[in-house]
Amino acid sequence: MLSIVGAKHSDVGAVAISRMYFPNEVFKRPWWWRANRAYIRRKAVRGLATEIRTSRARSPEEVIDPRKALQFVWLPDAQAIHFYDHHEAHALPALFYTDWDSALLVTADGAGDNVSYSHRHFKDGKLLTVNTWHRRLPPGGIAHLYQAVTGALGFRENRHEGKITGLAAFGKPVLYDEIVSHFWVTDEGLIRSKFRRTATLFNYIRQVAPRVKRKTPRHLCKRLSRI
Repeated sequence: MLSIVGAKHSDVGAVAISRMYFPNEVFKRPWWWRANRAYIRRKAVRGLATEIRTSRARSPEEVIDPRKALQFVWLPDAQAIHFYDHHEAHALPALFYTDWDSALLVTADGAGDNVSYSHRHFKDGKLLTVNTWHRRLPPGGIAHLYQAVTGALGFRENRHEGKITGLAAFGKPVLYDEIVSHFWVTDEGLIRSKFRRTATLFNYIRQVAPRVKRKTPRHLCKRLSRI
């Protein structure tokens, strides 16, 4: 990417990065913690979002060494690093195309930063996080539904869900009534389903997908967008 604009690694002054997985040695933890993960649990990396939550930290900088993090992403000369919130990054672009003074921003994702859903309130130029729900929820949420449809139609899961959204504009919701009957919205605003296991949801979608694949995949995408 840097070569496109004729820049070098040393030209980067600041880095904005997700709360992704980092090597154990990047975290501000005692030696025995790193040894336990590396040699007993056989895990070489740790999710920053998970570490923040389990450590009850108020900021990423409390649990991770910024200098080591910059070295890990091959940008050791940068002067600053910022760890953005996954769901907040999803929510903010929606405001860029409005002139609203107040808005409720709702996100749903598989487990970005270990969070499946978030509600944020925008008012007086400020964004307030109302609620976030971590991924240890009953399976079969709306994000898993998108993932299942993506794979069932022959696309790459966790990569081509955006194509499913685009195809929906050209299809017909022929399976909408059938599939939506398996989902409902709770009083908290969470989307639940009758599927007790994520694998059960995926198997169900694989069963119904051939009924529209004989016509066109966009019909399955259309009913998904309506849900």
